This record gives sequence, C-alpha cells and structure tokens, in this order.
Amino acid sequence: MMIYLAGLVGFLLVLTAQAGGGFSGPKCDKLEECLQFETICKNEDYEVRRYAPVKWICTSFSGLNWAFGIAPAFWRLKTYLEDNDVGMEIPGIMAMPADDPPPSDGDWLSALNNIPKRLSKTYSICFPPSSEHQSNPPKPADPKVTIKSEGVRYMYVRGYNDWVKDDTAQANLLFSSLNMASYEKSHYAVGYNSPMSKTHYSEVWVETDDKAHC
Repeated sequence: MMIYLAGLVGFLLVLTAQAGGGFSGPKCDKLEECLQFETICKNEDYEVRRYAPVKWICTSFSGLNWAFGIAPAFWRLKTYLEDNDVGMEIPGIMAMPADDPPPSDGDWLSALNNIPKRLSKTYSICFPPSSEHQSNPPKPADPKVTIKSEGVRYMYVRGYNDWVKDDTAQANLLFSSLNMASYEKSHYAVGYNSPMSKTHYSEVWVETDDKAHC
C-alpha cells in the first residue's frame, strides 16, 4: 500500500510542481498551459474530443502493477524537466495496457497462471512540454526518456472528481457505456492536479477515430 501511495502521489505532485496546483476543471479554460481540445459531442456518460498534434515527454516501465513502477518513472521525467528548465502543460497521462488487471473468473489457479503475463505489462507516463518547447523540446540525456510526437487524435473521455486511484472503476464504466468488454483495449489514466488540492479532477481516455459519435 505504501508503494502504491508513493507512486500515485509522485505522479500527481509533478502537476503541482510544474504547472500549478489551482486548476481542477476539465475544460482547461483557467490555466494558460493546458492541453487544448475541441469537444465533438457529449452525453451523460462521456464526450468525444479532438486533440491537435502535440509532443509528449514520456518514459515507460514494466511491473506487476503500475503502482509498483511509477515512482522511479516519475523521477526520470521530473529530472528531465528540471535539468532542461522545461515547463509542462497538463494533464499528465498514463497509458494503461489492455487487460490490466486481467478479468478474474474466481479461479485461483488461473489467477496464478496470469502472474507472468502481468509481470510483462508495460506502462508509460507522459507530460506535454510547455508551448515554448513544443516545437523543439530538448533531447533527453536519459535513454529511458523519449520525445513522442502525436498527430490529430480523437478520444472518448469520461471525467470524474477524484484522484487517478479511481481509474479502474471509471474505466470499467466508460467501456461499459461504449459496449466494450472491460479492458478490451488500452486506455489512459489522466491526472490534472495534486492530491493536496482541495478539489480533484481526473479522466479516462480511450482512443477512437473521427467517426466516433455520442
């Protein structure tokens, strides 16, 4: 549990340290350095957004569960930001692979056999550099830190007022509303603010295409 909390707090603290801790809304209209998007449509369960091309600063890790590897991954990104004097936009995102955790059928033997598969799961966390560095972010000195360029992307988005610790339950709700099996495909756990904030806002993203509708 302590490892879980350390990783979770680390993931969220960088949002405060680099982007300011006051922001807690989903539309990014109260903070200049915030990833912009266009809402295509929305209903009571989710909305569809279009995100413009953007660069991300990313690092990956593997482990039994994301909480057991996120702390060192977070420090790699924090070191990059500080060493290169790079600001960042929010949100921070964590790519969650499909079947994390794998569906349980109550069979302990099946669960035991799934352990090697879970150990091989790969996660990644990313933050967008500030607009000043978007076009040409400094090259990372650490080979485990990469710059990733993404084109136009469409996302199904479900927002909720809690830390990303509630991602599993919220991802299940989003997949259910999309008529998908739970964890049928990968998704993103998205964090906007620090655990010390008075209010909390997080999201689940599932990538789609320009044919998505509500």
